[in-house]
Amino acid sequence: MSNAEKLRKECNKALKPLNDYFDEIPLDAIFYAVKDKIGQVVQEDGTPWEGFLCGETGSAFFDIANFKYGKLRLMWYKMPSGRYEIVTYVS
Repeated sequence: MSNAEKLRKECNKALKPLNDYFDEIPLDAIFYAVKDKIGQVVQEDGTPWEGFLCGETGSAFFDIANFKYGKLRLMWYKMPSGRYEIVTYVS
């Protein structure tokens, strides 16, 4: 197993508890898990990601600093109950 595969596997294990239902999208917790295992989530210019997510349903890919072997994937869906279903992993 390559080092990139090992990092991705460790990160996805840390992200697993965040693949659940939440009252709001736990972006800070997701970014912390990625930073702890692989590196900082960044914008296209390499600076730390700043922004917000729009819509009741959506998906996004985020770059990870110094990790060219995959990206953070985040998908969300706001259910009729008002809670968000979250699916996130590093591809």
